[in-house]
Amino acid sequence: MNDLQKLITDRMAELDLSYRRAATSSGGRVSHATLNSIVTGKHNWRLDESTVEGIAIALDLPISRVRRAAGMAERSNTSEFVLPDKARHLSAKNRRALLYMLEALLSEQERAEVALAESGWSGVERRSEGRAAGE
Repeated sequence: MNDLQKLITDRMAELDLSYRRAATSSGGRVSHATLNSIVTGKHNWRLDESTVEGIAIALDLPISRVRRAAGMAERSNTSEFVLPDKARHLSAKNRRALLYMLEALLSEQERAEVALAESGWSGVERRSEGRAAGE
């Protein structure tokens, strides 16, 4: 059993998911047949990014963990960000407003990441609590 097969099998057991329930929770990004073919070793083509995202969503895992298990290279989320060429036509006032908005977005993102890390919440607890409550 390869790393991706083991990851999917273990996580589905942990979350008490069937292939169909996992596929449904992926929002259509991965089918139950694809999950089954990966786990049974019948999937012999390269995974596309949408499928990797679907597996991550279905199993409530970070995409980076699924990519690693699938033997795919890490994608950097810190790639260079370049404004469209037409942004050079912005007035000085609008450039300041854009920079202010960018700073606010980055600050909020940082606060959210810190809060999530401090909470230790992974999403598993909430799903488990929902099942226990009869959801």
